[in-house]
Amino acid sequence: MTNKANDHQRLILEQFTKQAVPFSQMQNHSPELLLAASGVGPTDVVLDLACGPGLMACAFARIARQVTGIDLTPAMIEQAKAMQQTHGLTNVTWHIGDVSPLPFADASFSLVFTRYSFHHFLDPRAVLAEMVRVCTPGGRIVVVDVFTSNPEQAEAYNRMEKLRDPSHVRSLGLEELTGLLAQVGCAKCGRNFISTRFN
Repeated sequence: MTNKANDHQRLILEQFTKQAVPFSQMQNHSPELLLAASGVGPTDVVLDLACGPGLMACAFARIARQVTGIDLTPAMIEQAKAMQQTHGLTNVTWHIGDVSPLPFADASFSLVFTRYSFHHFLDPRAVLAEMVRVCTPGGRIVVVDVFTSNPEQAEAYNRMEKLRDPSHVRSLGLEELTGLLAQVGCAKCGRNFISTRFN
């Protein structure tokens, strides 16, 4: 791992260790919309990438057969486990670790999901490629994040967000996000990609 990657991981751990409890107490934004958009069903095996305190992983677990959450920050996983216990969910497992590469075998999940994480990745293409790798043929990939519409908006948003959260890298444009699909071969393998804007 490069010095830049190590420094970035340190920033993420610092920021999200501080935010673990407040994040766990936040209202889960639009879970019904995201569950419906993902098409999750009772046979799905779900991966929630950069799962934070488990808000969406636990929402998926009420429907799916099995859910796995992975996050770099141990404090977030502690909150996720507490939420799982509070809701009496027995079909969720948690992993502490990086998402590139993912510590899972090829084609392990029928639904691979991430929310508000892509703007924190140094190499979003590599992360998306890993999401494709662990997704079953015909499965679904759901990416939910803020996106920008033009260079001026991107510059202003990224400057503001970096002041608020030093672990922010940059918000991608919608065309850039969808363009990543072709780069990782997602368009050829029949997996779905959903990008939703909540900004």
